[in-house]
Amino acid sequence: MKFETFDQVVDYAIDREIQARLFYLHLAHLSEDPELRALLEVFANEELAHQKKLAKVKQRQFKMLDGDMPAFDLGIADAAPEVAPYPDMSVSEALVLAMNKEKTAYRLYLELSQGTDNPELKTLFEGLANEEANHKVRMEIEFDDHLMKSDSTDAEAS
Repeated sequence: MKFETFDQVVDYAIDREIQARLFYLHLAHLSEDPELRALLEVFANEELAHQKKLAKVKQRQFKMLDGDMPAFDLGIADAAPEVAPYPDMSVSEALVLAMNKEKTAYRLYLELSQGTDNPELKTLFEGLANEEANHKVRMEIEFDDHLMKSDSTDAEAS
């Protein structure tokens, strides 16, 4: 994906946050585990907060001109195939999908932070990158916990 204006970059990031929020809400709806459902709803709310931060950026609360952000190709959309959740998706599959989405979001914001000289935007994008990285770690922990529960349930059934 090639961006030529600052608005294109921000629009793309906002769209990614909207899609991430919808994704987490959908996974929460599919989940039968109340703890996982609650965690996914927390993630959905955090993605909404990211969307609101980016909307403020788009409203030019940062003093930038279109020329302040160089045109570049992130290549992230090409590297991360979209896999839609499906009704019988296991919790493990959903968490792996979520981890990959968070990794992609992290890379997006890291690239955006490196693509600007504006200190406020650099800080914003680095902060969003860190939040996405934290989401991924939390998903990894949840994945590990889920596997541990599955293993102990399987052992008890034997």
